[in-house]
Amino acid sequence: MKRKKEAREAPAVLWREEKKTLTLCGEPVLEETLAWPEFEGKGRAVRRMTGYYRRLVRSCRLRWERETYCLACLRLDDMAEFYVGGVGEGTS
Repeated sequence: MKRKKEAREAPAVLWREEKKTLTLCGEPVLEETLAWPEFEGKGRAVRRMTGYYRRLVRSCRLRWERETYCLACLRLDDMAEFYVGGVGEGTS
């Protein structure tokens, strides 16, 4: 005899958000906002979904704080040279 699967309630979803401003010598360079779902409930599927999003957030955070931050710092430095050098001062 086959057992019928019981209807399960959908897991509750809580949205988490983290905002962070990355700076260089006190100058804001990059603002990072991450938002991700966390699931409340029991079961393997809930654990897997929660784990997936936690890994995804960690990966995004590392990419922003390494590669993207470094590129933003370089661009800030380029802009500082542009304006300090007189090119961006608006003089003819």
